[in-house]
Amino acid sequence: FVDRFDALHIGVFGVVLHMDIPDLTLPIVKMTVENEAMYGEKGIYTDYENRDAEAQGCVSLYENGELQFTMPCAFKVVGNYSRRYDKKSYQVKFRTRYGASKLKYDLFGDGEITEFKGFVLRSGSQDIPLAMMRDEFAQTVISGFTDTVLTQKYRPVSLFINDKYVGVYYIREKVNEDFVAAHYDVSPESVTIVANLMYREYGADASDWYSLWSFIKQNDLSSSSNYEYLAEHIDMNSVIDYYIALWWADNRDEGNTRIFRSTENDGKWRLLFYDADMGFGSYIQYKGKDSAQFLYGTYCAGDDGVNNALIYKLLRNATFRDLFLRRLNEWFEGALYDANVNAAIEKIRTAIDHDMHYQPYSDYNTWSNTRLPELRNYVLGRTEVMKKEIKGLLGLSDADMAKYFG
Repeated sequence: FVDRFDALHIGVFGVVLHMDIPDLTLPIVKMTVENEAMYGEKGIYTDYENRDAEAQGCVSLYENGELQFTMPCAFKVVGNYSRRYDKKSYQVKFRTRYGASKLKYDLFGDGEITEFKGFVLRSGSQDIPLAMMRDEFAQTVISGFTDTVLTQKYRPVSLFINDKYVGVYYIREKVNEDFVAAHYDVSPESVTIVANLMYREYGADASDWYSLWSFIKQNDLSSSSNYEYLAEHIDMNSVIDYYIALWWADNRDEGNTRIFRSTENDGKWRLLFYDADMGFGSYIQYKGKDSAQFLYGTYCAGDDGVNNALIYKLLRNATFRDLFLRRLNEWFEGALYDANVNAAIEKIRTAIDHDMHYQPYSDYNTWSNTRLPELRNYVLGRTEVMKKEIKGLLGLSDADMAKYFG
């Protein structure tokens, strides 16, 4: 493929760069890929259920009309249910056999991480017909307040596939061992990531977590000794911040959880915030339903009976419960106050507003006049809703409420 790279790039982008395209303001990402490998019978777009399928091509980034990089790579369709959508998400993978194993570029413009083995071009997933920012908005608010929960960076762009404009996307970090290693300055080989608190997703050995998970399910965590044992292995500040954030986001995709650790730092397990597209009142069947009860009120939470033993049992421990409630008030007074969350929405809206006029998969007026106000109305005043929910969930008295929340 490397021998064909220049010809493919010029052959496709010689057309794209001179075509009559919308007057876009976002940086432009262009995927160059042979049509058969993309849209043929076995192409990655058509045969989207084949999770091993890849298409070789190249990816380019333009800012203000200036080429920033062009790299040979492979593309994969990613996502679970969302891979069925017309607007799909793609993973970009760099490999030595394609020309280079890493992209060396400040992809997110903050100078923190400047080498990438790959990244994701995220479509918006379940939020495509709605606000087109739910997960990115949540990541903005959370990352600005806590460093105990790992979050993904993002950057809005407009995406072309060959000569076709396919809309507003977000460049996102790919969650894997390299992602954790880059944020914690450890080796990828030291990292293990467990999905849904039950299944090893990345890393060689999840036996430590499997033992902890059995301990959590089989023991009474209201016991001080059991709690202290667990706190030796799990970062409780991470647990608290994660479950506050999940609840605030009203993320009804409650099983989509990632917990990780590296053996090269303190070895404790921590949580990363992941995929809030089904949050913030986006699903009509959940509107008006108490999200705290939905997520944490029973041993197996939500519609799918997800085993939420970790938070369910920890909330019955007096020490943890006190820490949780005190930290919750800090969230209320910090990250979640109305001006802050509104500013986070406005930051993303301002960035993508112009290019959303040309979004092929949604109507701008509906997005601007209906979908964005729906999201804004849901989060403004949400802290008062959460206070009522936590009072009911934990059976707090008026005196308790005054103690923790003033």
